[in-house]
Amino acid sequence: MATITALNSAASSTGSSSQASKDLTGFGKDFDSFLVLLTSQLKYQDPLSPMDATQFTTQLVQFTSVEQQIKQNKNLESIMGAQEALQVASASNYIGKVVDAGGKSILLNGGEATISYRLDAPAKEVAIAVKNSSGEIVRTLPGKTEGGLQTVAWDGKSDNGTRLADGTYDFVVTAKDARGQTLSVKTGYSGTIDGFELANGQIILKAGTAKIPIRDITGVRTI
Repeated sequence: MATITALNSAASSTGSSSQASKDLTGFGKDFDSFLVLLTSQLKYQDPLSPMDATQFTTQLVQFTSVEQQIKQNKNLESIMGAQEALQVASASNYIGKVVDAGGKSILLNGGEATISYRLDAPAKEVAIAVKNSSGEIVRTLPGKTEGGLQTVAWDGKSDNGTRLADGTYDFVVTAKDARGQTLSVKTGYSGTIDGFELANGQIILKAGTAKIPIRDITGVRTI
């Protein structure tokens, strides 16, 4: 009896936008082969010990189930493609506008990330702690001490030099003056958007060297 183990594996995959179409084409060829094999089995079976019809029914039901899964994946890919197109269209409206972004998260993409914060006054020392999704500190960085808006680049590596996976990370900025007193630090960014990119399903706005997740935008102003 033909097997459909490999087909089940293919049906559960949601690869590129053309993967479902390839799976469906491959499914059709396998189904034709299954019918040929089934016909041969029926033709040459022992008439005194015929094969159980339940086996045939089970295989046909399984093939139908796999076909539906592949078609559902194809529809899902189409929906995801449409959503990305809408995101891109929405992001283009930010070009040339000043945005305010809040939050204490950054998106590491391609081993690069930018941390932004603002100091109301110059500091003696500034420390930045980058945390993973579990709240563990994975990297500590020295920050810029001048007053005003500052941006610090992170190369995506941990304190021990390991390159970390792309994704969203949290960060905490601590600033102290010459007397060791803690200074106020505002995280976030204000700037004019001059571009954007789609990374890991998220729209990232660009303002010079700063990269801002669109979900962190708290305000938009026209110049």
